[in-house]
Amino acid sequence: MGVWAWADNVTPSSRAATGRARKRAMEGVKSATIVRWKDTNEAGNDALLAVDDFSLSTGTTTLATQNKALENALSVFPNPATNRLTLRMGKEGVGASVEIYNALGQRVQQAQATREDLTLDVSALRAGVYTIRFTTNGGTATRSFLKQ
Repeated sequence: MGVWAWADNVTPSSRAATGRARKRAMEGVKSATIVRWKDTNEAGNDALLAVDDFSLSTGTTTLATQNKALENALSVFPNPATNRLTLRMGKEGVGASVEIYNALGQRVQQAQATREDLTLDVSALRAGVYTIRFTTNGGTATRSFLKQ
């Protein structure tokens, strides 16, 4: 069974960095966070890892904002589709980036909505379920469709 120990702002001259090997490993490092594993078995081995200029922060990250107006105006038809797919977005969707993703999350088609209605040729897509992501300055909206 071992023990983890953490020490912040360690310098080569500090007690946590004693020993020739540790001092050599930290040459040129002004300050670091040390992570040390002390093995308490018969061998008594330990290891040292120095990390310089590393930061980790947590908090709330917004991945995407849902565009409610576009979400309400959006319709996709026919569904299921064979050759053509019509996207009706209303004025909220004009200028939107339109991306189609397969079930593996790979983008397989993209377009720019220049009008309130956009017709896409989906004849080259394999049969399956696809997700359409609409991205505007106001956020995103998604729809799914089945390609036969």
